[in-house]
Amino acid sequence: MDNIRKTFLTKTIPSFLSWEVDMPYIKFLFDLDTLKTFEDYLDKDDFEYSDGLNSIRYLTQIYQEAKTDKEQIYIPVHDSKRFFELLEELLQSYTLKQGHSLLYHYNFLRSIWLRMGVNDINDVEGFLERQIQFIKAEKAFPVSNTVKKYDNGDALTYYVEENEDWFETNKNIVFSIRRSSESILKEGFTYDFPAIHFALGKVDGKVTCFIYGVQTFDRLCHDNGIKNDLQPIRKSLRNKNVSADFIIALSLFLDYMYSQGVTNIEVPTLQVFNYTYHEHLSKNIYDSFSGYTESDIEEIKELMECGV
Repeated sequence: MDNIRKTFLTKTIPSFLSWEVDMPYIKFLFDLDTLKTFEDYLDKDDFEYSDGLNSIRYLTQIYQEAKTDKEQIYIPVHDSKRFFELLEELLQSYTLKQGHSLLYHYNFLRSIWLRMGVNDINDVEGFLERQIQFIKAEKAFPVSNTVKKYDNGDALTYYVEENEDWFETNKNIVFSIRRSSESILKEGFTYDFPAIHFALGKVDGKVTCFIYGVQTFDRLCHDNGIKNDLQPIRKSLRNKNVSADFIIALSLFLDYMYSQGVTNIEVPTLQVFNYTYHEHLSKNIYDSFSGYTESDIEEIKELMECGV
């Protein structure tokens, strides 16, 4: 428990005060008794904690004095003991995931809050409980699978990949049409549908699939032959607001979930801090490249093409 408090105060909170990692200023509120335990816990000669502790202390003070900006978002910690127990359990569950170094742990602890929805702001303990559920439920979902084979040799398959730590939820799934090649020298052809960001948890004791978003990736394959065969379906689903491929991807995903006995589906509300994070990220990227000339960019492209 001491280690998680130390990490939270020395690593997580100061990250919100720095523009170097693009994070929005996420504001936690602890009660005065908890603040006092922080001070008792800290070594008086250890200044490593000062930024994090002073930030929390200041926020709590101005909140209690009703001097806060009404447009600001604050996360009240109702039960600090439970909060740190859940945070420790979350990191322990995350540690069991294959290939995650200590650096990943710091990033995960810093960025997990980007996933908070509107209702999570006033229930941070419930939010952490769901994140623990999501990680533990991952083992029940195969990494890849062939869902159906068609008479013409095509197959409907899927593969599951891990998202970046800060992106919406832990996993995404991509459904694909795979067509065997007539030549043994070729692997075949693939048409990938957009990725679905999802997680499995429980609501009122019932297994629930949470769908956080649908997104297309540059790396997805779109074989023209398969695309032409799909055109009648794509045209029947034509919508000026939503791509037909997005509708097909969701339909395939829901059908598969139902076949696995998961019939309870939830689409969480807007992730409150994620938008601000991407605003910061875009601004920093723009600032980084604003000083480059066209010749500089062409030179960079050539170096990338040469594998430098």
